Amino acid sequence: MTDRVAAVILAAGRGSRVGAAVNKALIPVAGCPVLIHSLRAFARVAEIDELIAVAAADEVGEVCRLVAAEGVPVRVVAGGATRRASALAGVDTAAADLVLVHDAARPCVSEALIGRVLAATRRHGACVPVLELADTVRDATMGFLVRGTVCRRAGSARMQTPQGARRDELLAALACADEGVPDDAEALLQHGVRVATVVGEPANLKITTPGDLRMVESLLLGGGFAATRRGG
Repeated sequence: MTDRVAAVILAAGRGSRVGAAVNKALIPVAGCPVLIHSLRAFARVAEIDELIAVAAADEVGEVCRLVAAEGVPVRVVAGGATRRASALAGVDTAAADLVLVHDAARPCVSEALIGRVLAATRRHGACVPVLELADTVRDATMGFLVRGTVCRRAGSARMQTPQGARRDELLAALACADEGVPDDAEALLQHGVRVATVVGEPANLKITTPGDLRMVESLLLGGGFAATRRGG
């Protein structure tokens, strides 16, 4: 029997660096809130059996209204004060065998990437998408570079989501992880679980700054990176 799969979409963060007065997951972009774009991406994947949105406690009602208008079954649960707490709340709610945890602030995630992560999660038990760290990395303090470069070892990579794992292992890992773990992969690693990787996608960027919002809107409207650069 095929394992059941749940997608847990994290939308409880505030994202103050975007400079908006509302949660960045609720900011309208390319016609609808960022969160809805992420939910739609997972809803299009036939292998996803269950959709769960994790909202800030004071935004559960608003998120419920948004997802109800989509006409797709989505369970909305309240998150916590940290990413770990919110992921734990979502994974604990899931009734599936495998879970994919995704940041709502990555609304350009593709069905192909979701499929790659899911296939590797089935094969290895846990998987994350990564991009090779190709740029030179330096420290910068008070607007000026510090002499020397940050060591970039072979294999250094940038993490993305969705991050997949067997539900029971991820639940146990999150339950005992440090409160400040940056993602599910780190919680799994702290718990002694091996995490496989697949190639991520440059378009699967995370909204952090106002510039990211412009980039994401261009991507969602089909303009791509080139159009965003031309637009400033």
